[in-house]
Amino acid sequence: MKILWVARGNGKGEFKSVVKNQFDSMQSCQKIELFKFVLEGKGIGAYLKNYLGIIRYAKKEGVDIIHAHYSLTAILCALTFSCPVFASLMGSDVMAKGSKRWWIRLFANRFWRRVLVKTEEMYLSLGVDSALVIPNGVDLDFYYPMPQSEAQKALGWNNRNYHIVFPSNPVRSEKNFALLDEAIGLVNDPEIQVHTMIDLSRVQVRQYFAASDLIVLSSLREGSPNAIKEALAMNKVVISTDVGDVRQMFQNLMGVKLVGHNCSDLANAIVQMKSEGIKVSDGRSKMLGLSSQKIAQKIEEIYFSMSRKGG
Repeated sequence: MKILWVARGNGKGEFKSVVKNQFDSMQSCQKIELFKFVLEGKGIGAYLKNYLGIIRYAKKEGVDIIHAHYSLTAILCALTFSCPVFASLMGSDVMAKGSKRWWIRLFANRFWRRVLVKTEEMYLSLGVDSALVIPNGVDLDFYYPMPQSEAQKALGWNNRNYHIVFPSNPVRSEKNFALLDEAIGLVNDPEIQVHTMIDLSRVQVRQYFAASDLIVLSSLREGSPNAIKEALAMNKVVISTDVGDVRQMFQNLMGVKLVGHNCSDLANAIVQMKSEGIKVSDGRSKMLGLSSQKIAQKIEEIYFSMSRKGG
């Protein structure tokens, strides 16, 4: 079976990291052949200029299913009428309002053969009964517990300081770096250093996580945040706002804490983690059921269910 993955690019001819990681994990599936079509460019023009390209590529390769990521990409792919479309929706799609939300529901009910969301919260918000809930997987072979001292030494971080990693670019408003910044101001501890992740490679991300004393996600909204899963797979200590499916991931775990969207809550949680000397979580045990391989197998099963009698 031939599957064509279609998604927006990173400006370098490759999928953005979230989609790329999922695509790479699907390579373990032996019964399917994967192809990819990267949408490059900005704005609506990026979609329009690739319309005919998708049609030609799908026809040339004899594609059986198009797996499209994000709603606008999935709408474009459905309008090519090339083959059945499997739409993977992300948090921004589900949060859509007005006409965009109307279009998403229309295509979900009439034009997309399967619709996938990442969390139960997203499923309820979308309001499409036939949608499937499958979270992103985490590569447990890549993200695993590593010696903190070695990572700190490699990065040149002072081991006398308390290192907090913010797992995103602070300019992204939805990631709400301002909340962490305000909380650090309240704590007013000169030992604390905050490190942000800007244009890091996958290897660098793992190194930052390994070197950290604490990872803080202060987002306003999320779907099923990969950064949390990766950190937990490495048994790192994590504080997060109550977004997406983080509450479910944190359930019955040690070394993690859920906080509200206010700086005093976050400041108190940081002080507690640091003062109690909490060094590790038991997050990896929770991530075993979300391995990339297991999620890939579930998605592969959906592909074959789509091919059976037009299902």
